[in-house]
Amino acid sequence: MKTLSWKLLPLLGLLAVCAAVGRWSTTADAAPSALTANGGASANVTVGTAGTVVVTYNDDDATQPPLLLTSNAPTSVGFFYNPVVGGANDNHNQVVTGVNTAQLSVADDADGSVEVTTLTASFWCLSAGTATITTSQNANAGTTTSVTITCVDNVAPTLAVSAASQTVGSTVTVSGTCTVANQQVIGTGGFGTFAATGTNTTATGATATCTAAAAYSIVFTCSTVGTETFTLGAATPVTVACGNATALVVTPASNYVGGSSTVSGTCTAPGQALTASVTGFNVSPQPVNGAWANGTTVNCVAAGTVTATFTCGYAVNVTFSLNGVLGYLNCGSYGTGYPYGTGYPYGTTYPYNNYNTTYPYTNNYVAPLVTTGVPSNLTVTANPQSLNCNNTSTLTVQVRDANGNSVANGTSVMLTTTSGNLSPSQATTSNGAATVNFLAPSTSGNVTITAAAGSALNSTSVNVTCATAAPVINTAPVAPPSIPIAVAAPRSTGVINPPNTGDAGLASMTDGFSTVTGAFAW
Repeated sequence: MKTLSWKLLPLLGLLAVCAAVGRWSTTADAAPSALTANGGASANVTVGTAGTVVVTYNDDDATQPPLLLTSNAPTSVGFFYNPVVGGANDNHNQVVTGVNTAQLSVADDADGSVEVTTLTASFWCLSAGTATITTSQNANAGTTTSVTITCVDNVAPTLAVSAASQTVGSTVTVSGTCTVANQQVIGTGGFGTFAATGTNTTATGATATCTAAAAYSIVFTCSTVGTETFTLGAATPVTVACGNATALVVTPASNYVGGSSTVSGTCTAPGQALTASVTGFNVSPQPVNGAWANGTTVNCVAAGTVTATFTCGYAVNVTFSLNGVLGYLNCGSYGTGYPYGTGYPYGTTYPYNNYNTTYPYTNNYVAPLVTTGVPSNLTVTANPQSLNCNNTSTLTVQVRDANGNSVANGTSVMLTTTSGNLSPSQATTSNGAATVNFLAPSTSGNVTITAAAGSALNSTSVNVTCATAAPVINTAPVAPPSIPIAVAAPRSTGVINPPNTGDAGLASMTDGFSTVTGAFAW
């Protein structure tokens, strides 16, 4: 046995050396095998609290490079503290430095054993920001996949737009604050898109993503007419109305009485109404993308630009409205306008109720009294006033306001008749008059025709005559009346007696005729 033991000593020594070499040549100082933040690849941590970072690595001996755990964020955002070394290591005497900084360093313990070890550290958030955390042990072995801790203020994100409405093709800026990285500003509606990049944002279509927990801004372009709604987490949603003009366009913005201006705006849907505070919209020329309803209203035919013509009927300031967007027209004084054929004065609004305003310069100018301009007096005439049945007469209705001025073009006039027909039964004024045709009935009599414009009312009468048939005259000869003739028997004598009866002897005649019976006798 002793001889055998002595012979085995070299073999046992060799085995010991091999074991030592094998222990030294295992996975010492390889890249750390795992790294987590709050158990995952990323974590959101509220400012004033801490997240937990865990790294798993191999410990061997103190002569090898230390483990490094590094945050790329400044310590004003966050730092490491409270490090704890654990795991399968049988000697937890590793030295940890860098507490309360952005980098922890852990030296291996004194023994030469390769042991699976864990480092658990807290990362304290001081202010809003993002920290990317990496770990390494041997520069030649590389680093693990990084983890991210986002320090979040304990407040809701914010969201705002630079304008509540914008025309198609124009832009608004959407801005606010993201409280965590990768928060998304989402536009719904499909009426536009974000720019590809902005401040602290990248975008695709109508979705913008915050790069970090920080302020952001990005441009949104309206592409079609409609209302886009933006949301961002718990922030209050905001909207932008694409297609609404910031103001109605009135050209020219000042005009003389009798002069015409065009009014343009943007309709966001069919049926919306462009309105005027006083009557004056014209039927002709026909509105573009608009249907004339009356002197104060033009209805949009489709979404898009609507343009209508408005004629100044009297001196007044006119307000136009479309979807809450306003425009203004100053109608000047009567005739050629004041001064010199332009609106009064020179495109600006003149306070007509200020009768003592000095204009121009040193001369006292008394502004014209503004009247309502609504229909007040009607005159109805027929030409001709008398006509035969089934014939036509032309009716003219002259409409004036309380001051005797012709109302604005396009004022609606309604007509009714007690008999016959009117074509049309409703007409609009041109130069203060409306004209319709009257078709007389097929019966004679007086017909009353009544016209109404606003609250004004008047009528006229038309005399209708139907020709009667002439009497029939018979030109054939008429037979004389029939006279009966009686034949008397002959008298016995023809002696004429002396006239002794006062009848000149006729009573005694035996032959002759008698007038008593009305018949001849012989």
